Amino acid sequence: MSVSRHRDGGFSFVELMTIIVIVGVLVGIAIATYTASIERAGAVACENNRRFIERVSLAEYRIDHGTSPSTLDDLAPYAVNWNAVRACPTGDEYLLFLDAGGQHVVCPKHGR
Repeated sequence: MSVSRHRDGGFSFVELMTIIVIVGVLVGIAIATYTASIERAGAVACENNRRFIERVSLAEYRIDHGTSPSTLDDLAPYAVNWNAVRACPTGDEYLLFLDAGGQHVVCPKHGR
């Protein structure tokens, strides 16, 4: 008398757990990459805003007035959509500001 094992075709518990672990690792890598990409994009957008203010608005102000502005708000007439440009895109609490000499625009989060 021989005993035959009959399997109904399906996956074993170990096979299912292996697939779940592999998918979990891939999702973890994807989330980490996505988060890093979002942070880099925010830093690049902040840098672009800072450069725009520094190279366009600040330069136009100096041409018109012959001196550096005392505050960043003095540059508002020289930029379209000023409220969006002067805030760091990664958070509304980070507002760009002029350094002590009024020569450069600085972000408290990303620096100069």
